[in-house]
Amino acid sequence: MAEIIQFSGIAKKQGRSRSLTDFLREALNKIEEMPLLQNCFVTDRAKFKRLMEARIMRGIIQKREISTASFLCGLYSAEVLTKFLRTVEEDLGRISQLEGFAKTGNPYFYQTAGDHLFYICAVFPENADRLRRQLKLQDYHQMGARCYYTFYDLTGVEIGYHMSRQFTQMTGIIRQYVINPKK
Repeated sequence: MAEIIQFSGIAKKQGRSRSLTDFLREALNKIEEMPLLQNCFVTDRAKFKRLMEARIMRGIIQKREISTASFLCGLYSAEVLTKFLRTVEEDLGRISQLEGFAKTGNPYFYQTAGDHLFYICAVFPENADRLRRQLKLQDYHQMGARCYYTFYDLTGVEIGYHMSRQFTQMTGIIRQYVINPKK
């Protein structure tokens, strides 16, 4: 008699799969480059992103959270932080843009919503309780993880699965190693 294997909860690979060794090499290269980036004025998004990647990679290694999923989420987290580098004028129309995006039924709305919730939880956790008084920071963590998982469920894009599983862990690493780094 054959055994039935359930594949619905397993992350689908997208593109070329990177090994843990590849991620460790990249992390060490970024960490070695970090002192050079910290001592210069960050003038563009690319330098900012490289500095964020280096700090996040260092945090993953120091917290001993070493896995391909952690490194993948770390790189994605740096991308999210870089994406939210913009002017105040751009922020004003962001909520109405999100509301319009939600009405289209596009599954990438869930990724965008997850990114916004991740940014709030990682960068401004003290303000989360003030945004909507009935919601606490933990509620934002849960909503963000669910948005990423819904995005993964609708599209099969691997980062949605990993961010849904490591949402809280990655916000903690961002807080400790990017927002409030110990010198």
